[in-house]
Amino acid sequence: MPDGLTPAAALLCTLALAIVLMKLWQFQAVHPGDRARAVSAGGNPGDEVDYGARLLDWLRRHKNYPRRAQLRGYQGTAWLTFAIDSEGRLLEYGIDESTGHKMLDQEGAAMIERASPLPKPPASGHKDRFDFRVPVGFELD
Repeated sequence: MPDGLTPAAALLCTLALAIVLMKLWQFQAVHPGDRARAVSAGGNPGDEVDYGARLLDWLRRHKNYPRRAQLRGYQGTAWLTFAIDSEGRLLEYGIDESTGHKMLDQEGAAMIERASPLPKPPASGHKDRFDFRVPVGFELD
């Protein structure tokens, strides 16, 4: 991201990237105001975008769509909230909004456990906790 962007311009770039990444990786956003939180980690806006992309890719690689859920036609988006420390270790997590299907919500929780430890966030002063809220989408083709 170019240097010298205003905070508003940097946020818009971050939001645009998050939207593209979510669509590419079938992370379906249902609350437009929450998109910024999906990639917010503090520090240099360029680092945030790079880290946001790395984090979403890391989570995507650890996501499974349960076969039983697919056979039953279960679809939906769970909103996963989690916190990590400066080394990427998982501190806590939970499903903030349900898909409406227990099996899919359980997979969202299992995904974050499999993905731990997560990529180390960019240096951000003395920050020792990073909070995220990301959508985890399950869609049949």
